[in-house]
Amino acid sequence: MKKILFVLPVALLALAGCEKKEVHLICKTGIETSPSTDSNVKESYDINVKFLDDGALLTVDGVEYELEQDYDDARVSYHRFDPWYNLQIGNRQFSTKYSVGIPSDEGAARYTACEEVD
Repeated sequence: MKKILFVLPVALLALAGCEKKEVHLICKTGIETSPSTDSNVKESYDINVKFLDDGALLTVDGVEYELEQDYDDARVSYHRFDPWYNLQIGNRQFSTKYSVGIPSDEGAARYTACEEVD
């Protein structure tokens, strides 16, 4: 019993250490099938995400933006204003694990489907 009480916290710490601190994403906007009225919206974006203690640092095509974590108890949603960006992780509304809302003048948010790359 004493061994289990010792092993359990060690295993939990090891699992917590396995959480990715950075991810590289290629995010596609889908303008081929759903054209954009905003000429600034590109076909795809090269995005790096570095997870911070209480937010995330989003690097979009070489420009860094700091995002705030939406929920204190879950690292699944991040946002910022001016310019507006939104990072969703595991949101069932989207078909991919990662989705990034990008700024546009389309009247509604344009979310991208992101694929994690090495």
